[in-house]
Amino acid sequence: MTNDPRGPEPPADPTVEDVVDAFVEFFNAKDWDEVATLLAPDGKLNLGAGVEGDGVVDSLVELALSHPGMLLTRGERGDEPVAVAWIPDGEGRPWVRVGYFSFSTVDAAEHPLIEYLEYSDVPEDGAELLAEEPSADEVPEWDDWNEWEEGAPSAEPGETEVLGELEPNGEPATD
Repeated sequence: MTNDPRGPEPPADPTVEDVVDAFVEFFNAKDWDEVATLLAPDGKLNLGAGVEGDGVVDSLVELALSHPGMLLTRGERGDEPVAVAWIPDGEGRPWVRVGYFSFSTVDAAEHPLIEYLEYSDVPEDGAELLAEEPSADEVPEWDDWNEWEEGAPSAEPGETEVLGELEPNGEPATD
């Protein structure tokens, strides 16, 4: 084992697994420009209705906006690498699995590119979908749903939060 100060070497030949890992990382970071670098120019997305080219990233943005808090984790469907989608539950379990992305790639100069990306709710062929729920360290600080449940303080200790004028009885003033 060598101790290289430059850090670990990138994989010599990036694989589909590496592309799926990068997709998960960039989707969770909402870094849509980086997601776009993983897509083939004529890439297609199936979210129920086929989308091609530039519309792929726009559709992924719409999916993320329609499910705030959605996170992806790396998973497997049989021997195929997939990205599993989770949303916060709020009903006793922290996360609910809502679907997964499967990938078809094409070889390119630097790394495989996503040629076809399909989002499905459940495996149609009965294949088992294996994935771990997102961990607490995968949730961005501003998306920590526990604060909503526990009631985060509205102001720092010693600070006053101005909410508006109050009536003498302490109720909010109405105009």
